[in-house]
Amino acid sequence: MTRLLAIAVKALVGLAVLGGGFRAVSDDDFARVALMQGFAHEPALDPTGTSWLPFPFWLNGGAMLLTGTSLFAARALAFAWGLLAALLLYEAGRLLFDDPKKALGAAVLGSILPWSARLGVATVPELLTAALTVYATVTLTRDEGRLRLLGSLALLAASLSRYEPWFVAGCFAALTLWDARARSDRVLKIAAACVALVGPVAWLAHNAIAHGDALHFVARVSAYKKALGGSSGLLTAIAGYPLSLLREEPELCVLSAALLVHRRLTERALPESLPRLAVVAATLLLGLTAAALPGGAPTHHAGRALLTIWLLAALYVGAAAMALPDLSVRPRFYAVLGVAAVIVVGASILRPWYARLDSWASRED
Repeated sequence: MTRLLAIAVKALVGLAVLGGGFRAVSDDDFARVALMQGFAHEPALDPTGTSWLPFPFWLNGGAMLLTGTSLFAARALAFAWGLLAALLLYEAGRLLFDDPKKALGAAVLGSILPWSARLGVATVPELLTAALTVYATVTLTRDEGRLRLLGSLALLAASLSRYEPWFVAGCFAALTLWDARARSDRVLKIAAACVALVGPVAWLAHNAIAHGDALHFVARVSAYKKALGGSSGLLTAIAGYPLSLLREEPELCVLSAALLVHRRLTERALPESLPRLAVVAATLLLGLTAAALPGGAPTHHAGRALLTIWLLAALYVGAAAMALPDLSVRPRFYAVLGVAAVIVVGASILRPWYARLDSWASRED
């Protein structure tokens, strides 16, 4: 029942976003639809021949063979993948907390974050990619080889959809090989570590064969960024993603920090799962920052690339929210009051002052 409720909440959020008039994050949404339609008419291993990774076009273009190639079909598919993302977040919560109620809280919070809500109905792969990455990351907290292999398959799909999971793939493989030192499920864990790296290795090999340069996609994106106005300064590049992490989801960041402080003040141990998830999140943030340095290939719309980190935080904050009814009256009152204050201040003050979305690229015909 909780699983279905998580999906239902995501469906309602998606309908609310569409009802509010939202249709696209940027003009890339419509370019992707055209390429999906092209794949449905003429399938190809590399549907775009550009820096865009192929899996979203395989998935959506393949589905369009059944649904038709209209814009409505593309939007319906985007809505469906948003529901699948909510299910993945729920399953990640179940693995992390072994509690359906906490898993529901994690999935619901992950579904209502502004970036998550918009990307859940947009014809771009970011939300499903982030949810796959989160699920894969959470399997690192479990010792079963079968689960680790499932996580690696999720990461394979994610790393053939977006580039930010590549940083996670390296971390996933390293931690899984470390765990394979024990005799328990050694073969499955070694296989999982290898599968996690298949996406990046395959794409590098494809670029080397098709374009004569394994890093052709990096050069292409870097050149495009320069054509739009050049690269940012060193300090701006270093601070860009960390600041966006705080500025674009301030309420979640404040609540995450408050949860850690509360555990420290009450002398409660941090969750055993937290260190590994924190290592993955830190690796991703450092990787994105390195990619944004002058001469690199930063992601347009920082929030898209940071979504995985926000969803990881949402797992813990959402689970903690579901524990509020179990508190006694006075602690529950103060907790609810504090959460309400953070939301009100964040929505009315922090977001208008600090939150931002990258503007559409200015293009000339």
